[in-house]
Amino acid sequence: MNMSFAFNADQSLQSLIEAGSKDSKSVEFFTELPDTGDAGLTDFLGDVSSFANASGGHLVYGVDPARPGNPVIKGIDSTLIHQALGRLRSALENGIDPGIPGVDFSVSTLREDKSVLIVRIPRSWSGPHMLVHQQAYRFMSRNSTGKYFLDVGELRSMFNKSEDPSRSMNLFHVERIHTLLGRPMSIALPPTPKIVLHMFPLASFHDPKVMPMEEVRKSHSDFMRPMDARGINSHFNFDGLMNFSSIEKYAYSHVQLFRNGCLEACNGSLLDYKDGRKHIPSERFEPEIITCGNRFIELLRRIKVEPPYAVRLSFLGVRGYSMFVGPMRWQAHAHTIERDHIFLEEILVEGSDANFSAAMRPAFDHLWNACGWPRSLNYDDNGNWREFTA
Repeated sequence: MNMSFAFNADQSLQSLIEAGSKDSKSVEFFTELPDTGDAGLTDFLGDVSSFANASGGHLVYGVDPARPGNPVIKGIDSTLIHQALGRLRSALENGIDPGIPGVDFSVSTLREDKSVLIVRIPRSWSGPHMLVHQQAYRFMSRNSTGKYFLDVGELRSMFNKSEDPSRSMNLFHVERIHTLLGRPMSIALPPTPKIVLHMFPLASFHDPKVMPMEEVRKSHSDFMRPMDARGINSHFNFDGLMNFSSIEKYAYSHVQLFRNGCLEACNGSLLDYKDGRKHIPSERFEPEIITCGNRFIELLRRIKVEPPYAVRLSFLGVRGYSMFVGPMRWQAHAHTIERDHIFLEEILVEGSDANFSAAMRPAFDHLWNACGWPRSLNYDDNGNWREFTA
């Protein structure tokens, strides 16, 4: 769960006022904060779960909904808001099962002593979510008139849908790996080992929409810069839009934006062995992946593809490779990779403001483990990424 603070009643609040005056399926207003007793928290959690089980939305506290079609900003004592936040966040962590990733609290300050609390609930792809606070055991969703209890048929449909995206994502990933290993593409890949980064918005498999490819090429192409790129070409293809860097006849690095919003980065230069040495350059590959992932997240934010995003990192053709950390660093139990291909632990990015470098640590540690090292040396004891100096 995230916390952000704004210091005026900005355009985002005004936009919520306008949207909520027309449709309570996306926004609901309250004059006062939820009561932090059990009954009030149960009602609050019911509101949150109903949005997550529908299309997502906002709860706005400090706005009077009494006048139909014309809600009025009143504000709530800022001190009361800050006192309530801890209890509301704790209730969210314990009162809904499964938990809802990406819920965001923001405080918009009207003046020195008055503020508005905005709770943003993303559409969830891991539902349906059940209200379990005080053993309520209820499933709720939302329509244009507000929240309601789900019936058996609706629940069955939601459970079926929650299983399908995972299967579809796995199939999509396998198909792309097979393609990168030798199937025909709109570019020619070099015959070298490859680093592959995939970012899969869960929305792409649950409620797919066609991406605005021309807009991306015109206005957001910088966020599709390939890893280790030196000069960039671009073309549309059957799958969507591709940016790539070439040397002679081979495109050694590319980024593919798929029509459903998925992203793929593939690089065949960082692992190109020289002088017969098969080394993974510890000082280069992690920053390239982190920078590329951050660009992907920003691109998805700009084209309005909601998180969460599943991230999968693969190393293809790396049998016999070892981790190179400098000539003066030695690890007694280090060894070469014994597998042709390495598929690392999946990472879930829950929000567009996520710390991508911190999120990727388990995947990087997994790769270093495959080379005999206990962990990536590029993280400090607090899990913050900083380049290791040999």
